[in-house]
Amino acid sequence: MNGHLPEGWRIDSVMSVFSVISGKTPSTKMEKYWRDGDIEWITPADMSDINEHVYLKESSRKVSKSALIEAGLNLVPKDTIILSTRAPVGTLALSSTDMTFNQGCHGLINRDPSLYDTRYFYYYLLGKKRELQNQSGGSTFKELSKERLNSFSLLIPPLAEQRRIAGILTTADSAIEDAGKAVFKSHRIKIGLMQRLIPRDTDNMPVGSELVRIGDICTLKSGSYLSDYVEKTDKSVPYVKVSDLNLVQNQMHVHTAELSIMKTVVSQQIFPIGTIIFPKRGGAIGTNKKRITACEIYVDSNIMGVIPGNQILPEYLYYYFQNIDLGKLCNGSTVPQLNNNDIAPLKIILPPLAEQRRIAGILTAADEQIALCQKRKALLQRTKTGLMQNLLSRAAS
Repeated sequence: MNGHLPEGWRIDSVMSVFSVISGKTPSTKMEKYWRDGDIEWITPADMSDINEHVYLKESSRKVSKSALIEAGLNLVPKDTIILSTRAPVGTLALSSTDMTFNQGCHGLINRDPSLYDTRYFYYYLLGKKRELQNQSGGSTFKELSKERLNSFSLLIPPLAEQRRIAGILTTADSAIEDAGKAVFKSHRIKIGLMQRLIPRDTDNMPVGSELVRIGDICTLKSGSYLSDYVEKTDKSVPYVKVSDLNLVQNQMHVHTAELSIMKTVVSQQIFPIGTIIFPKRGGAIGTNKKRITACEIYVDSNIMGVIPGNQILPEYLYYYFQNIDLGKLCNGSTVPQLNNNDIAPLKIILPPLAEQRRIAGILTAADEQIALCQKRKALLQRTKTGLMQNLLSRAAS
């Protein structure tokens, strides 16, 4: 941190502001340390799910008071900064209650709340994750030592400024958390709609519906490996691999890919618009990623497609597959795999086209609502990142 500091600002070490507390694991052989435990015992794994939440509320395992006393665990109070210092380094949270933790974490207890706002330093260290990781050592796995954490530099504004910065970023975090709840709620609404709208009870099929096999109304097709791909041109089509299903533009409809192939080279193997595609080999099957092609594409050998016939709308087929757990259809003992014989026998209740269109329209609207909520959350996250960069680094510029 270079440059001239504003009046009242200073640079000092973590140990000047916080007491740094180490964690510990009580003996797993002592059943009384774990049985009926009610004290939160945090590990880096618990912190990996913190996402946009500031406060850490609970742990996957709890310890007893006996463990706390006999094994010499350190109990830290509410509003302690808990920092993962091993596998991975740099994940932070604030404790929501009295907690303890294992040796993969350290706790930072404010030495003087009348001088220091813990929330400000939480955000400051959050913005210094890379620097904390760079301070880590170890050949097998990275670990930030207590000594290096103690000596890590902090930019310390006056208390009023600490509170102002913390207040702004806390408000941003609250908005992000609310946006996350809206995303979750919109997902739950869609799931409820799917369960209600996509018919599954063969004893009470809607009027005009019939029970058919996927293999009887669709064409099943797998991709193949090609090395002769080209840069994108007007005469090329996307060459889609499993990794392309993760692109932002391909969250429901596949529009693009990192690579392309000349259409004339693979004209007989093109997947048409409206094909439902998904991974067919390896661990990617378990991700259950299904997409609809929005343009003609070619796919590699790790993807298969279901091309709808005239009796079924692509969108209705897509939402039908949303209810299918591909992982349960796998064969292959070493490498999970899906083949035509796994997909063709699947049975689907097929309503008239008008009803399919109505159902698909409702569920598409639900997906659009989810997308709007996700965009709002992403915008708020970018806004917070900008605020952190502006508020926490302006004095060092």
